[in-house]
Amino acid sequence: MRFILPLSITLLLLSVTLGLFATPLQSAPTGSIGTSFEGRDIVFYRFGEGERSIVVYGGIHGGYEWNTIWLSHELITYYLENGDSLPGNISLYIIPCLNPDGLARVDGRGDCAGTDFANFDYSFEESKKGRFNARGVDLNRNWDARWQPKSMWQNQEVSAGGAPFSEPETRSLRDFVQRFEARLVISYHSAANGIYYSGKHEQWEPVRRLARAYEESSCYPIPRSGTGLVGYRITGASGGYFYSQSIPEITVELAGRSSPEFERNLSGLQAVIDFIASE
Repeated sequence: MRFILPLSITLLLLSVTLGLFATPLQSAPTGSIGTSFEGRDIVFYRFGEGERSIVVYGGIHGGYEWNTIWLSHELITYYLENGDSLPGNISLYIIPCLNPDGLARVDGRGDCAGTDFANFDYSFEESKKGRFNARGVDLNRNWDARWQPKSMWQNQEVSAGGAPFSEPETRSLRDFVQRFEARLVISYHSAANGIYYSGKHEQWEPVRRLARAYEESSCYPIPRSGTGLVGYRITGASGGYFYSQSIPEITVELAGRSSPEFERNLSGLQAVIDFIASE
């Protein structure tokens, strides 16, 4: 008597044989660093098992800086396919969207993985509302670094929250970075076209040399003495907080708002990874 497998089992065996399950399993987030104010998971992906941790994140300004989320997903895709290129002593954590509620205000869902950024339909004016979290707070003004209840963005006053770390998104990132004792944090923004690093005014050497390595490989400029990326005073920013905790942070401002600028950022990221691996 010929034994016939049920169709479901046949398809399962065929899928395993052909490796059809590899991509979904590999592309699933490693975990969540916490949830947004509206309860959306803030997911992260981990590559490598080394003792030297690097944390990369995009989308702190949600749908307004949507191409930083796109860039983060391009980097995730790259390391899913080329994870063995990481030095053995490195663990790379990528958080594609720190502000999923801000993304939801523009794309209607806040599903970072499900948004087709290559065909993202946005207008500059419409995307501005996606800069803030669901409570209307600018998350890069909510850190314990010269914090004030009101801060500036361009020529307008913005809310920095009720207190430093009043927002679940900033608390989640703070705790995640400290948990893994990150050697470096990289924050992607758009679109001031340049690099800022924590402790820049003091020429803090532990991060200055990393910023220079990123600059040389990516060709984003570091503003020289007496100049900055923006022409107004920022309070409550993440870089100032991480500097107070002796944690290097590099802020990379993309040159435009319509592209992930993947190749140059991959080059810059690889440069600092190799630098930290060789220290």
